[in-house]
Amino acid sequence: MTSEASQDRSGNFRGPSLGLLALLIAAAVLYSQTLSFGLLDPFDDGLYVLNRPEVRDWWASTWKSRILTPETGYPVPLPTFLYAHARLAAPESFPSILHGLNVAVHLINIGLVFALIRRWQGPWVGLVVSALWGLHPAAVESVAWITNLKTCLWLTFLLGAMLLWERRLDRVEDGETACGAVAGVALLYILGLGCRPSMVLLPAALFLQSWRRGTSAAEITTKDGLVFAGLTLPVVVYMPIALTNQSQVVDSIPGDTGLTVKIQKAVLALGTAAQNLLVPVDLMPIYPYKQGAHWIEYVPGVAAILGLCGLGVALALKSDRTWLVYLLMAALLWAPFSQVVALPRMTADTYLYGPMIWLIAHGVSAVRRWWNRRARPFRQTALVGALGCVLLLGFGMSSFQQIGRWKSLKTLWEPVQHRHPRLWKPYVMLGHYYRDRGEWKKAAAVLTEGYPYMKQGHFIPDFMPEVLSRVGQPRQAADVAVTAIKRHRRVEDDHYQALLGTLAGNNIPMGDDPEVVSIVEKAVDVYTSHRAWMDIRSNRLGLARYFLAQKRADLARPFLTREFESAEPNCQIWGWEEAYNSMSEPPIFPPRPDRCGD
Repeated sequence: MTSEASQDRSGNFRGPSLGLLALLIAAAVLYSQTLSFGLLDPFDDGLYVLNRPEVRDWWASTWKSRILTPETGYPVPLPTFLYAHARLAAPESFPSILHGLNVAVHLINIGLVFALIRRWQGPWVGLVVSALWGLHPAAVESVAWITNLKTCLWLTFLLGAMLLWERRLDRVEDGETACGAVAGVALLYILGLGCRPSMVLLPAALFLQSWRRGTSAAEITTKDGLVFAGLTLPVVVYMPIALTNQSQVVDSIPGDTGLTVKIQKAVLALGTAAQNLLVPVDLMPIYPYKQGAHWIEYVPGVAAILGLCGLGVALALKSDRTWLVYLLMAALLWAPFSQVVALPRMTADTYLYGPMIWLIAHGVSAVRRWWNRRARPFRQTALVGALGCVLLLGFGMSSFQQIGRWKSLKTLWEPVQHRHPRLWKPYVMLGHYYRDRGEWKKAAAVLTEGYPYMKQGHFIPDFMPEVLSRVGQPRQAADVAVTAIKRHRRVEDDHYQALLGTLAGNNIPMGDDPEVVSIVEKAVDVYTSHRAWMDIRSNRLGLARYFLAQKRADLARPFLTREFESAEPNCQIWGWEEAYNSMSEPPIFPPRPDRCGD
């Protein structure tokens, strides 16, 4: 342990403490604008917060769905619990509550980063690292996006467990037992696993902590063999369960997932992350993977890999364990998001939320050591303070602007559309935004502009036919509905519902194309299997009338049958009896009830 860190265990450091308080106030003010933000549906907030059964009605859900949360791809039971009960407590204002929770957790994380780095390298280093990390624009996605409560909470439990382990190491060095600290680590481990499967990395992080203190690997194994064995057990038992649904999500995405492509994506992702860490001026909610990218685009990623590897070797030769642990921790927390393990998105700023701490800590320590060798104490303090203020002011202003982008789908995705005009996702998000506000012409314009890229990306939204129908383009709406079913990478039942609604709502003939007829027949099978859809009488009768007009009594039959099963069938359907019987046998019409007259 360094002498500065040892002094910190008993010394009085009012300056850094006041600095931490100022930092927490600044971060709270900076992120307070999120309290007025809503949810970003359909950009994952719909999946995680709005539409899941265990969130909409926690008490009516099964324990299996509460704990394994299969719809999200991997278990997130703790954020699910918080979402559900915030919604239960305040149905009208729960988005503000959840945004406030994200901000509160981020403030706690800033304090934990300060406490941990302070123990390793002193209070001033801890303050600078926590300030640069807490105000960094790359952290905005995790804090301003309700869906990423899982990421913020996971890091809280990871840092909390590491801090408890650090105190345990102190007590062991003093010849004391620390069973309570081990129990606390185990509890935080379980809570962290309830936020993200990435928490299984905790045993490796604790091992690095013990090794940093000068303990050999053999000594660690001897002293804490049972502890590490117990903490490692979830890797064997939990991870296969946790990643089953995630694998299904990834496998459903078309494209080459071979090792070569994964490595290419990992290099591009690392290069993007390095740029966002050093020059965070162009942050986006998505960074597309370019198939067949030019070699020049791999240069930042290759440079980052070579630089980190070279730095690691140099530190290993110098036996500087603290600096080497910083690099190893960054690599450890980046590993689940490296793209070598397939992910639905190529990269994202939220994947930097944990690794960024250790990279910043390493950079601050390196600059501090270099400066100590070359500057006089007074000049050092003045210049470092001035540079730090300028850097933090720049980060704060950039973060403020970036936080504002997360206010709505429009503010978030318009910059992406301008920067990546051939990417399909911004058009879908903006179309959804305008459609939800009833701005049908704007929705139609943006969806039509992006339609060629949607077809290339095999993702055509099920609401696009409705938008086109609303602006007087029913033929185009029908074509889009059919194309969506043909080319969407994963056809949902809603696509079939949209097709039938477009055809019947606009009286568009089915035509004689066998492929289209087959799709319509499949759509009827899907539609009639949904009781909630069949319970809507106006839709049911509209489809029955449409198929009778198309001389397809066989397709009208399930809708008529369902109408006759109702307590009081609509009288108008007996007017269709003759047309139906002329096309189909046997008849299904019961005698006309007296209330309907002749």
